[in-house]
Amino acid sequence: MSILDIFKKKKDEIDESYLDKSTGAYNRDYISVLEKNFFKKKYAFLLIDVDNFSDLLKVYGKEFSDVILRDLVNLIRKNIRENDKIIRIGYDEFLILLEKNENDSNYLGIAEKIVNKVAINPFFIIKDKVKITISAGLYINADKEKSFEDAFKKVDKALTLAKEKGKNRVELYSERSVSLIDRRL
Repeated sequence: MSILDIFKKKKDEIDESYLDKSTGAYNRDYISVLEKNFFKKKYAFLLIDVDNFSDLLKVYGKEFSDVILRDLVNLIRKNIRENDKIIRIGYDEFLILLEKNENDSNYLGIAEKIVNKVAINPFFIIKDKVKITISAGLYINADKEKSFEDAFKKVDKALTLAKEKGKNRVELYSERSVSLIDRRL
């Protein structure tokens, strides 16, 4: 076994403790790793939430709803790059970290593509075909913030705005658009 194999094995062991068993995405605990290394990598934050997920829970229960979430994560994974990360931060809420680089900066395009793919993709529970939609908030300049928490607050405001504007959409964080939310609160 080479040094590279040992390193890879050790890396996989560490990563496994941060995986959500139901979906295969990273779990909330992974955020602590990101907070420690917040300034080492640059990310755009994409926060998504499944629209009206509580209705699915009522009809199908937790076990079958978890199947939908697993399939959702797999669909998202197919539409992001290998270096991007998906973190399950709530029952039906996921933070996607889009790694920033000079060659690819169409983060809004990635977000819109994910929202559209989810809306047209059928999900299956036993023999039922289920349609779901997601709402998304996008904060492109997350890496400019002083902390992970500050960046997260801004992407969360963008997600709130997407929900308020009718769901099944992406809202890009900007001081101007989010000031509407702040005035209402």
